[in-house]
Amino acid sequence: MHKNIVFFIIIFFQTLALCCYADNASLADQERAADMDGPDRIELIDFWQDEMGATYISIAGPDIPLPEMEEISPQRTRAIIPGFQARPSQVRLYRLDDFESGLKSLLVQNIDQNLVLTWTWYNKKSFDLVGSQNSIIFRVDPASAPLDDPALTSSPQVSTAQLATDQPGTQQDFLEFNTLFPGMKQEYTGDLISIDMQNAEVEHVIRLITSITDYNLILDENVTGRISLRLINVPWDQALDLVLVQKNLGMVLRGDIIRIATAQKLEAERDQARRAREAEARARESMRQLEPLQQEFIQINYSQAGELLPQIRDFLSERGKVTHDSRTNTLILQDTSAHIRQITALINRLDRPERQVHIEARIVYASEDFSRSMGIQWSFLYPEQNSFTSGSDMVTSVNYQSMNFPRSPGDFGALGGTLDRRWGSTMFTLDAELRLGEAQNKSRTVSAPRITTLNNQEARIEQGFQIPYTTQTTDGPDTQFEEATLSLLVTPQITSDNDILLTIEVRDDYPVEAFGATAIETRSVRSRLLVENGETIVIGGIKKTSEDEVENRIPALGNIPFLGWLFKNQYVSESKNELLIFIRPEII
Repeated sequence: MHKNIVFFIIIFFQTLALCCYADNASLADQERAADMDGPDRIELIDFWQDEMGATYISIAGPDIPLPEMEEISPQRTRAIIPGFQARPSQVRLYRLDDFESGLKSLLVQNIDQNLVLTWTWYNKKSFDLVGSQNSIIFRVDPASAPLDDPALTSSPQVSTAQLATDQPGTQQDFLEFNTLFPGMKQEYTGDLISIDMQNAEVEHVIRLITSITDYNLILDENVTGRISLRLINVPWDQALDLVLVQKNLGMVLRGDIIRIATAQKLEAERDQARRAREAEARARESMRQLEPLQQEFIQINYSQAGELLPQIRDFLSERGKVTHDSRTNTLILQDTSAHIRQITALINRLDRPERQVHIEARIVYASEDFSRSMGIQWSFLYPEQNSFTSGSDMVTSVNYQSMNFPRSPGDFGALGGTLDRRWGSTMFTLDAELRLGEAQNKSRTVSAPRITTLNNQEARIEQGFQIPYTTQTTDGPDTQFEEATLSLLVTPQITSDNDILLTIEVRDDYPVEAFGATAIETRSVRSRLLVENGETIVIGGIKKTSEDEVENRIPALGNIPFLGWLFKNQYVSESKNELLIFIRPEII
């Protein structure tokens, strides 16, 4: 009789194991199909810590984008990576207590075709985010978990769904982070199983549930008792959680080994481990206080030593000091060797040579016909001949229709890319056309300056003369001077994609006769535009119309009274000139 009962039990467990295996195989096939047709998969989640105690978390995947960060609460931060999902073995809670970075845990979830990372902090610390083509890295500053953390000092009951790990990156599929009480997990990701048992040993039930997973199992000697349950198509991690809740048990995951013991025993072990970490942290802090200070002299090459002091002070220890010598441009550091290495690395990143920009310019007065022949047509279409001119001798005002303000390189076809393709990568072809215009009396090159300046530094070129004028004072006539100059001011700014943002101001002051005295006629153009490296662009818009009376006569005969009109003629000559500035910046 007993043999028949034993045989029946063996047949029952074998049939149940086959059913669980079939469900697991079906779900595995679905997972492989989802890998082929679904969103991109994360290849690796890795954790490490440097010698300064900073924690690094790396998420690797093909062409992974930067995450969208969201502050849920002072203790929780969420990062969403669209279009990516973690593999089932990666969807879990990662305990990060051992890193002592102020970061308690990281929960990895797949929600709506997106990868969701939820950080939980002991106390919020600043962190940096660095992205590359195939990975993103989070860097968290070092810190210690506070002694009064509520997760460590509240009820001695351990969540049965909570796992702890001594190693970063271990597998924890079935954990809800920050859970102090059993059964609070809201989402389970394990394969579906069905189980129906009555008055069975808890040890046998746990072994049966975990037999379909890749985890190894260790049961404490105090895991005893019996349980009855009937679960149909339930995730295995939920089934295990329910059993642990029912029997007041907890579990710890180390690597791929699950250890299950009573909640009280695991709580005591965790408190003991916490006290050990706190003692170790105090010992390290004592060692830091006793570590001898070193002195270092660092020569600054491309910056002013005084300008780097605010950034360096943030990296000093409590005992560290920094001063500078302006005469030799040297920083004087006094700190521990570890902090000096960190500050030296920072200085190497900051003390770098500034990039330079070489600027060539041509300032030209050209006739309307010459501008048209060069293809310069403001606002895409050339306006009527008298649209921007005046019948007087005064300079017309600058308006937006006659000035080039390109938003990006090539936006204004004929004003940007067309000119560059026509004139090439140097000013040789442009100079040839300007010389041809001068030979035909259609243009006049006023200045052709060249200058090299640092990035974000203003470059200025001036040439001209001083005009004397006399004023009457109580002491008698007083002679003063007024400057009439041609000046070019350019401030280049190199963008991240090696384009150049130019701030340009051109001013041309010229003496003229007005009402029997010398006056100064002023022409100026100021613009801000984006130029490709090595591209030639043109700005302008200041036009002037001059009218001159011209008389042609036959010598002697043209001076005869009354009859002289038969031998001479008079007409009004009208000339229209425009100020054009050709600029070509190049990064060197």
